[in-house]
Amino acid sequence: MISATKWVPRGYATEFPVKYTMDDEELERLSELAKLKIEEAKNEMEDIEDATEEDVEALEEKAKLDEEIDNDPDLKEFGFDTYDDEPDSKLGLEGDGMDTDDDEDEDEDENNEDEEGGELNLGSKHKVEGKDGEDPYISLPTQQDLDEEREELQILPTDNLILATKTEDEISHLEVYVYDPEEANLYVHHDIMLPSFPLCVEWVNYNPREQGPGNFAAIGTFEPEIEIWNLDVVDGVYPEVILGERDEKDKKKKGKKTNKINAERHTDAVLSLSSNPHHVNLLCSGSADTTVKLWDLSNGKAASSFTFHSDKVSAVQWNPVEGTVLLSGGYDKKAIVSDLRSEDKKVWKVDSDVESMNWKPCGTQFLVGTDSGMLYNFDVRNESKPLWTLQAHDSPLSAFDYNKYIDGAIVTSSASTREVKIWRETNKDDKYSLSMVANRDLSCGKVFSVGFNPDQACAGTLCAGGHGGELKVWDMFGTKAVREAFDIKSSNHSNDVIGQAFDDEEEDE
Repeated sequence: MISATKWVPRGYATEFPVKYTMDDEELERLSELAKLKIEEAKNEMEDIEDATEEDVEALEEKAKLDEEIDNDPDLKEFGFDTYDDEPDSKLGLEGDGMDTDDDEDEDEDENNEDEEGGELNLGSKHKVEGKDGEDPYISLPTQQDLDEEREELQILPTDNLILATKTEDEISHLEVYVYDPEEANLYVHHDIMLPSFPLCVEWVNYNPREQGPGNFAAIGTFEPEIEIWNLDVVDGVYPEVILGERDEKDKKKKGKKTNKINAERHTDAVLSLSSNPHHVNLLCSGSADTTVKLWDLSNGKAASSFTFHSDKVSAVQWNPVEGTVLLSGGYDKKAIVSDLRSEDKKVWKVDSDVESMNWKPCGTQFLVGTDSGMLYNFDVRNESKPLWTLQAHDSPLSAFDYNKYIDGAIVTSSASTREVKIWRETNKDDKYSLSMVANRDLSCGKVFSVGFNPDQACAGTLCAGGHGGELKVWDMFGTKAVREAFDIKSSNHSNDVIGQAFDDEEEDE
C-alpha cells in the first residue's frame, strides 16, 4: 500500500544522481551510527535480563501456544519436528521406494577421480590466466557500460519526481518516481528502505550538510524520529540527518509508549510534516504526542515545541505568504492558526477529527477535511463561521488539494472509496457555490493520498496512491467536462491514467 505521496517541482533534482560511495567522512559517520545501534542492542539485552513478572508470563504464554501448534495432529503427520534429523532422505526419495545407494557410490567414484588428478580437480597448480595475465572470469565494466548506467539515472529538467511511501509484506520503503509528461511515462528511479511504517513525507529544499539549497525528503513514521534523506544519492545506506533521535535512556525503553512531552523531540508517531517555503531550513512536524515542533535543519535540533492541541496533531501546513504563520489541526476537532513569533492564535471548531488541511494560494483562506467526510473553507479574518462547507464524501476525507494555478479547482479522496472527485468552487459577490465536475476510479485501490502537480505547465495533472500499492498519474483535462468547467481551450490532453510500466510495456487503462 502507498500511505503518502508528494510531488517534487521541476528543476530541483540533479540531472545525474550519484551512486552512494563510502569515503572517509561517511565511514566515520556510519561508525558512530553503528556504535549507537550496538548500544541499543545492549540495552535490549538488559531489558530482557530485567524482565518483569508480566513479561515472563507473556513469554510463557507464547511458549505454550508454540507447544500447542507443535502437537497439532494435522501438522504432525508431515513430521516437521524430525525434518532436520533425516539427512539421508532427500526430497522424500527413500519414502517413495527409490534407492540412493547408487547415487552415493557415484559420488564416491567422482571424489576418487578428483583425488587421482582427474579433469575436475583444479588445484592451485592449475591456475587459469587470460590474456595479459588477467583473470578471465572477472569482467570490469567498460566505458560504454558506465555511460549507459549514467544515462539510465539521468533526470531531465522537464521531469517531475514523485515521492511515495510504500509498504509491502511488512517492509517499508520510499519510492522515488520519475514522471515524464512529454512521453507520458512513469517509473521508479530508486528506492530507500525505511525503519518503520511511514505516515507522511515532505519534500525539503535544503541541504543540512552544505547549509544551502538541496533535494531532500523528510519522512515521518510510527517511530518518534524524523529521517532526512538525500534524493540525489542512489543506494544510500543511512539518512543524512535524524531529527529528534532518542538518547540511550529512551532507547532502552524502545517499544514502550509514553505520554510524557519532551521539548527536544517527539515521544510518539510523527503524523504530519511541512517544510517552510520562505525559510527553507525550517521544518514543522505534528505528532501523536499532541505537540507541534519547529526544527532547524541547519543544526538538526528542535528550535521550539508547542502544545496548541489537546490530542494527536494530524496535520500542519505553513502559510504560503507569511513565513511565520502555521496552520495545524488535530483529533481535538480544532483548526488553529498561529504566528510562531508570538503567542497569538485563532481557533476554529469542526465536526470531527481533522484528517487533512491546506492553505489557498492567497494565504488568507484555508481548507480542512475531517473524519466525517466534510470539507470546510475558513477565512482567518472571520472566526465566527466557515465561508462554506461541503459533504465531499460519506467516509473520512483522507486527502485533498487546492490547485494554485487553476482558480477553484479542488480534488478530494476518501480512504474508504476508490475514486477521486474534482470540484469547482465559484464566488460571485461573496456568495460561494460548489459543484462536482468529475469523479474517477484511478485503479489504485482505496485512495490515501492525492495532490496536484506543483508546476504550472502541468497544473491539471494529479497523482494518487492507496491500498492497491500502485502510484497513478492522471491529467484531469483529458476529461471534456473538466475542460469545459474550467474553460480550458486546449484539447491536447490524454484521458489515460498513467501507472508504472512493467516488462517494458505500458499499462492500458
